[in-house]
Amino acid sequence: MLVILTSDLDHSRAAADLMKQGIDVFASADTAKSRALTGHRLHTIEPFRSVRIDGFEVTPFDVQHDVPNLGFIISTASGERLLYATDTYYVKYVFPALTCIMLECNFDGETLKRNVNDGRVPPELAKRLYKSHMSLETVARTLSAWDLSKLRQVYLIHLSDDNSNEECMRRTIQALTGAEVYIWHGLSHIPNS
Repeated sequence: MLVILTSDLDHSRAAADLMKQGIDVFASADTAKSRALTGHRLHTIEPFRSVRIDGFEVTPFDVQHDVPNLGFIISTASGERLLYATDTYYVKYVFPALTCIMLECNFDGETLKRNVNDGRVPPELAKRLYKSHMSLETVARTLSAWDLSKLRQVYLIHLSDDNSNEECMRRTIQALTGAEVYIWHGLSHIPNS
């Protein structure tokens, strides 16, 4: 069974088409309503109400963004625990015993400030980024508050093409966590976003 976990309006445009192709979609009630999703392929999910999907326990949690959005803890019977959160500027919860983290790290403050000062990024966009996407500095503060004793890998996702310094991000999070750190471009979808 192929399953799609969709968390917000930015990442749910194709949900109805996927359901027509026989793919189960797990989405919040807000996302289902806003996209007019219905049918037996739709499974609505709520924060902190775990669901079993193909042997995985998936626990959604709310994250802060400019539209309703969810992150996910995905756990296996063997004790692996992955956190996935993107399109968020802040995760207000502390999660224990994570083995892998996939977390938005959209921009670093120095690069964004330099781009604003040089006229490459409008100040209004910079303000929006701080209120909708996670900075390197916030990622570092967030990870510092979590139990990283079992952490093996960190994937920094949803990087801005123009407002991020990949090597600085990798070095900073590597030094903080001691885990393998990867930059994943698979979820960097809009320049300057």
